[in-house]
Amino acid sequence: MKGFVYLVFSHGDTHQLIRLAKAIRRLSPQSAIVFHHDASSGPLSSAEFDGIGNVHVIPTPIAVKWGDISFVDAFILSSRWILDNLDTEWLITLSGMDYPIQPLAEFELSLSKSGFDGAFRFFEAFTHPGWPKGEGEKRYRYSYYQLPEFTYYYRVPQRIKESLASLVSIINKSQSWIKIRPGYRNLKTAVGIQNGLAPFNDRMVCYGGWDWFNLNKKSLNEIHRFLNHNQSFRNYYKRTTLPSESMVHTILLNNPEFKIDNDAHRHIKWIGSASASPSTITTEDFESIIQSKHPFARKFNINVDQAIFDKLDNWTQRDTVD
Repeated sequence: MKGFVYLVFSHGDTHQLIRLAKAIRRLSPQSAIVFHHDASSGPLSSAEFDGIGNVHVIPTPIAVKWGDISFVDAFILSSRWILDNLDTEWLITLSGMDYPIQPLAEFELSLSKSGFDGAFRFFEAFTHPGWPKGEGEKRYRYSYYQLPEFTYYYRVPQRIKESLASLVSIINKSQSWIKIRPGYRNLKTAVGIQNGLAPFNDRMVCYGGWDWFNLNKKSLNEIHRFLNHNQSFRNYYKRTTLPSESMVHTILLNNPEFKIDNDAHRHIKWIGSASASPSTITTEDFESIIQSKHPFARKFNINVDQAIFDKLDNWTQRDTVD
């Protein structure tokens, strides 16, 4: 449908990105496709997508690091470029490991006629029962400062490491002013100080949720307007943990002019619980994922299972095959 833009945040296999672009193009011939390719992953040329049509690559991408403000900044940079350069009525954000699992025409028409200004998964961050107790406060009421790295930590005896971990747990549980965030994934060990200047109150509720969005032009313009007039808001989130899972949600959901559907329209296969990481989808999952009414699923890996891409292409094109 004209006016739909699919924004893909990518860093991985170029062959999988090309296949994703081709799939979207088949299922949404009039849409635009835009890639923000992680600057730390090397360049991605628009020439890779020759012959697909209306595919763009953000010219000055950001190096994105999981868990920090860089993913939010990449979204702000990319959405600004899209608003300035493309006919945009709806923006759909994807990762390079997403893939369509249903025809897209019905999804696009449904969004256009929904009366909503956006659709994404959200909840009140400080009371959400799906997170461990205190998770929302730990993420978004503290300002974190990275501790110096100890190069030879790997040489520390295991019993001392276990004692240090116990000490961190005691510190975190015994008081509320300081939290120590152990390093995990790309995040470094950091000390968090409870910030009395947090922007949250009765008029600004802190929301959390998934960081995959479906947003109309009105919502995109509001995000940029708000941040242009409230730079301190972005600066506050810069020192939180996983700001991409809260900042945009909080901006839009505290504005009564915006109507948001609590549905990301994504099928995700979780490892364990929804607070964990998504599991890779394979051909063994085909029958279960096509039961989903959502247009996209994640995550896929062409180097793990290429056959699932073939099966999904046949499935999503079933109504167009002569």
